[in-house]
Amino acid sequence: MNSKIINARKQNMKIYSIYRAISLDLIFYYAIEFLFLTQVKNITPSQVVLSVSFYAIFMIFLQIPASIIIDKLGTRKCTILANIFNSIFVFLIINVKNIHTLIFAQFFSALCFSLKDISDTTLLEYSIPSSRKKGDIYSKIEGKGYQNYFLIDSITAVISGFLYVVNPYIPMIISLIFTIISTIMSLGFKDIEKIKENQEEKKQIERHYFRELKEGMSFIIKSQRLRSLFLYVGISWGIFALIGTYRNSILVDIGARTTNYYNYFSYCRYRFIYWFKKTIKFS
Repeated sequence: MNSKIINARKQNMKIYSIYRAISLDLIFYYAIEFLFLTQVKNITPSQVVLSVSFYAIFMIFLQIPASIIIDKLGTRKCTILANIFNSIFVFLIINVKNIHTLIFAQFFSALCFSLKDISDTTLLEYSIPSSRKKGDIYSKIEGKGYQNYFLIDSITAVISGFLYVVNPYIPMIISLIFTIISTIMSLGFKDIEKIKENQEEKKQIERHYFRELKEGMSFIIKSQRLRSLFLYVGISWGIFALIGTYRNSILVDIGARTTNYYNYFSYCRYRFIYWFKKTIKFS
């Protein structure tokens, strides 16, 4: 059993940084997202903003269900499931016809990242043996994944603009291919149980799980500081999303439809929003 766990941990750590580099977020997508939805799919800018608002709402309400799903299914299965949801999201965007389909797609995206934000990092944490250097190993592997992702994303953000001129569906299809590759790679992860409990302990945990969840929610509601933090994050994220979308609309109106300027500003917008969300998450 020990040899199986050791081999599983080695395999997970070997795959993780490569997997993270292509699955941390969508590739070939954000630089041309607004252009694709408004020019190709004839979705109005106001409807794009509305869909982003729904995404934020979905993310808020899916946090607790996502945690419960991860506890029930395990980190590996939820990582695979999240990548499948990501593929469904891109597929729906490619075939979107109206605002209803766009909102439905945003639901899958929110479901994906509600699971992924927890399951991916937890999977890595379980894969690293307990030692004094565990934190350093975790930071090194996770940091390498982040570094490679931003390198790939910065290059593909420019390439997607040129491909969009040739055919607007090309970068979207490539983005879908990357999500499928991420799903296939996630199948290579192994399940690792950090703590093995007997049946009696498992039943006891299941019996008290929802009671502890209820107590935790009650604490959040009663805490003025946490309520203020939730309100601050919600309003700030909404403002940044709205500003970014309207900025994209202005760039389109002044004729920056297929230039590298548009791709650059669009890329910076989404990188800033992503940085903001991660800063809040780890603060």
